[in-house]
Amino acid sequence: MTRLVLLASLLSITACAAAPGDGPDVEYVRPVVVAEHPVALDNPQEETVVWPIWGGAFTPDEPVSIRAVLAPGGAGASGLVIAGPGEPEARAAVELTADGGAWALRERAGDEVIQERTIAAPAPAELVVTVDGAAVEVRAGDAVTTLRLAAPLAPAGEAAGLYVHLDPGATLELREIAMSQALPAAPELGTPLRELAEARGIEFGSAIDIWPPLHDLGFEALLAEQFSAAAPTELYWATTRGEDRDYFFVPADLSINYATVHGQAVTGMFLVWDFELPGWVTELGESGDAEALGAVFDEHITTLVSRYRGKVDAWIVVNEAIWGPDETGDEFAEYAWSIWSDVLGVEFIERAFRTARAADPEAVLLYNETGAEALGLKSDFMHEMAADLVARGAPIDGIGLQFHVDAAAPPDLDDVRANMERIAALGLDIYITELDVSIAGTDAAQLELQADIYAGIVGTCLAVPACRSTTVFGFSDRYAWDELGDAAPLLFDADYAAKPAFRAVQRVLEGGDRGRSARRSNATSATSSSRG
Repeated sequence: MTRLVLLASLLSITACAAAPGDGPDVEYVRPVVVAEHPVALDNPQEETVVWPIWGGAFTPDEPVSIRAVLAPGGAGASGLVIAGPGEPEARAAVELTADGGAWALRERAGDEVIQERTIAAPAPAELVVTVDGAAVEVRAGDAVTTLRLAAPLAPAGEAAGLYVHLDPGATLELREIAMSQALPAAPELGTPLRELAEARGIEFGSAIDIWPPLHDLGFEALLAEQFSAAAPTELYWATTRGEDRDYFFVPADLSINYATVHGQAVTGMFLVWDFELPGWVTELGESGDAEALGAVFDEHITTLVSRYRGKVDAWIVVNEAIWGPDETGDEFAEYAWSIWSDVLGVEFIERAFRTARAADPEAVLLYNETGAEALGLKSDFMHEMAADLVARGAPIDGIGLQFHVDAAAPPDLDDVRANMERIAALGLDIYITELDVSIAGTDAAQLELQADIYAGIVGTCLAVPACRSTTVFGFSDRYAWDELGDAAPLLFDADYAAKPAFRAVQRVLEGGDRGRSARRSNATSATSSSRG
């Protein structure tokens, strides 16, 4: 329980820390960015970036104070945006930005500036922003600037959210952000999964999209309360490096910050995969220039792993590099064709692990595969590959088994356990990385079947000491993987009501003590005590 005790002790400090001029009654009970882990953002793109801050949703039905210590810089304006619901071109918003050391507060309706005020404060500055109905007040030391809004930020009962604003070439250091409104609690759910999992010696995590659900307090609250690990699903090329070849880290930085604040270990998905590669990388592969492609390959891995050293606990280094019978259409398995295997040879797998280890000697390094959860031709091939990597001294620490399960054809759990145990015999750990269970409708029988399958898979992980973590591929059907359609595959329904699957996993995790410690997060946590 070490991480949870630390959570509570840091919170008690944060909740009592009121900034000068706040007034005696303001308590900042929800950290959004903690001073021990500031977030340094930059925008190398040619367009202005306005990106949501994970953990920054709130309801402005009551007065809400936001304490922000910000250091803007670079070649353009940067700062915070408080925006209501709706599309960017139509929503109400208030911008608080600085350019050249001068702060401005402006109200917008879409692209139109409704009104603007200058704020007498240096940059960097400590600012207190209070949203109270149709007014926004900014306090900088003894100076107070108020905007009487032409329209409220959000209709009654709906949420607004915090964003960062970065003009092209701008930088912004978020040194600390805290809010007076706590995340909503859900005591009716009982003991959170993260606490039960920690007592059993494993982590229980959720994959998260790089773009958070906008202004969704239910999502942000459950993610913080229930899960001890987070896996941002788009740390791969499509988000971190696009067609202009410049790295773009704002989304990843903000999602990893959320995990840091809430004491969640982070698994980075994915360093090497052939999905949605930028055109210039594909063209380089098609040229057959192994030296040039290899240099880009090495540089990409090194850049990501070095940037998040000490923040990302584990990396899925290589994802889905094997084809089994489902992919080959025949009764055999082989290495998958990709630009990596075609140009660099299958040695790219070992190369990726060695490059990642050189960039971070402490991170857990994983190979991740789908359709290889139980005994079979694909898992046989994967086991042979892993055994060869281990024999060659490659720095592989574990195997990720995805577990995208169709409830009509679940894997045999005896075979799953046998597969896990033979992986463990190689000296490797096992991580369940993308668990979901698709069902055909949501009648009681289907929901109970789903619950049984979830419980069986989590129970199998608990039965194998080398199984260190279970991560679900999202937790609410509201945001289920698009390819699954209406398969209702997750632990909570679209309204965040706990499904029988959640209760079944909870019961399995309540079953006793495994007598060992889970992998620890590098994060220092400071989540709200109101989360239970």
